[in-house]
Amino acid sequence: MRVTGGRFCGLRLLGPSHQGLRPTTDLVREALFNILGTTFLNGRVLDLFAGSGALGMEALSRGAKSISFVERNPKSLRLLKQNLQRLPDVAAEVRIFPADVFKILPKFSREEEKFDLILIDPPYQANL
Repeated sequence: MRVTGGRFCGLRLLGPSHQGLRPTTDLVREALFNILGTTFLNGRVLDLFAGSGALGMEALSRGAKSISFVERNPKSLRLLKQNLQRLPDVAAEVRIFPADVFKILPKFSREEEKFDLILIDPPYQANL
């Protein structure tokens, strides 16, 4: 798994080793961000069900101003943090919310949090 474009292009990311989780492939991420183009440039991005963080890191690499990751699985959170350590100087641009997506969205709404792009890629087995 790797970042497919932008300032971190080619950077290898760690993938999940726990059963049943399959991150979005490089090819799919690259196609998605090629379609999105620069629509989120200098924007705020929300990555729900962040998992390894690959989608959000791709957005950050391609010009997002900030990224907020939401992930509740402890193993995925560890993986997300390990992957973020691979990116140089992004701490000011990143927030991590170790929370259930459905519980934190009302909080974002109450606090009038606004995002330019929302990425939603839940795990298959979540039955959402």
